[in-house]
Amino acid sequence: MKSKLSVCGIIVFVILGPLLNGCATVGTDFDATRVSEIVRGETNQKQIENMFGQPTRVENVSGLPNGAVERYTYQYGRASMGGMKSKSKALVVDFDSNKIVVDYSYAETG
Repeated sequence: MKSKLSVCGIIVFVILGPLLNGCATVGTDFDATRVSEIVRGETNQKQIENMFGQPTRVENVSGLPNGAVERYTYQYGRASMGGMKSKSKALVVDFDSNKIVVDYSYAETG
């Protein structure tokens, strides 16, 4: 009987531990140090994927002044200690019809 209680205690701890700790993560982390390698008019979509992985979101866009037809969005956020400590970052990359970067923006907090 003692071993069943120990196993049950471990299961409860594994399930409830992260919830009680108050940690939350959104998106997939990406290497923000590589943002400076992006060159408008030169870097292509495959290179972006090699640098940052698969995007969080892919959108077809039109009517933008920069001529973009597709947009990749990379997002990552982490909050802990009841939201008192948080970190987030986002990278948005616009591509033309030839899959070349026409614009991008990066922002981070925390």
